[in-house]
Amino acid sequence: MPEISEKRKDLEAPTQAKAVSSLSISSIALKKQAEQQKNIPNNPSEVVKNTFTEEDLQKKWYNFTQLKIKEGSQNLASILALKKPLLNDNFVISYQVANTLNQVELKEALPEILNYLREKLNNFVLTIELSISEQIREETVYTAQEKYDFLVKINPELKNLKETFDLDF
Repeated sequence: MPEISEKRKDLEAPTQAKAVSSLSISSIALKKQAEQQKNIPNNPSEVVKNTFTEEDLQKKWYNFTQLKIKEGSQNLASILALKKPLLNDNFVISYQVANTLNQVELKEALPEILNYLREKLNNFVLTIELSISEQIREETVYTAQEKYDFLVKINPELKNLKETFDLDF
């Protein structure tokens, strides 16, 4: 009986990909994806791993940012221009973004960025790691008491002045 089930598998029609109109957004995305995949070598031993410096990386990053400005992708260009990328070991590029919204937008553009950098730097093993920068946010002072406390932190003598002259705020 196992022979029959194997023969049935051979007789099944191959699954065809869903047809996509040549004028649709899906076709444009498929074309971009095909272009990106054709540039990456299939055999791991053929993968080009040319070395480059962090300065080379930053120049190519800047060039890509300028290219996005010319194409009209102002949001992506502004995110890329916020900070300089850092080159780590094993050709890993680390880049910090300000918030999760920027991170999502960069993740969507990551294949295009990687393809550009891999081609221009002639290194097809480089990767990009995105992280959100942790910025310390200072408290905003609104009330008179908060303003007074803030100023006392800066200049403790202000407390003595208030007590000496019996001042209210």
